[in-house]
Amino acid sequence: MTSRNESRPAITHVSDVKTITDAYEVLEKIGTGGFATVARARERASGREVAIKVVDKSKYAPMDRSFEREVVVLSEIKHKNVVELLATYVTDRNVFMVCELA
Repeated sequence: MTSRNESRPAITHVSDVKTITDAYEVLEKIGTGGFATVARARERASGREVAIKVVDKSKYAPMDRSFEREVVVLSEIKHKNVVELLATYVTDRNVFMVCELA
C-alpha cells in the first residue's frame, strides 16, 4: 500500500447536480444501502465507466462527518484491492464520490 497524498482528488462544491450530470452519464443503479446509492456511470469526456456513490447527508446525525473521513481515507490509499477515488462533488444535500469501477 502506498500513499498518494500528492495526487489527492479535489473536493468540488457545486450548487446543483447539473455539474455532475454534465460530466457523467448515469447508466444504471448497481447498489443501495442505508446511507448511499451506487450507480454505474460513464465519464462523458473520456468514455471511461466509473462508479458514483451518492451519499445522502440527511441520513447522518448533524455532527457526524464520517462520510468526509471516507473521502479523505480513500483519497490517500492506492492499492490494487481498493478502488481509486477519482473525484468528489458536494452539494447541500449529497456527496458524490466518483470511483473507478471494479
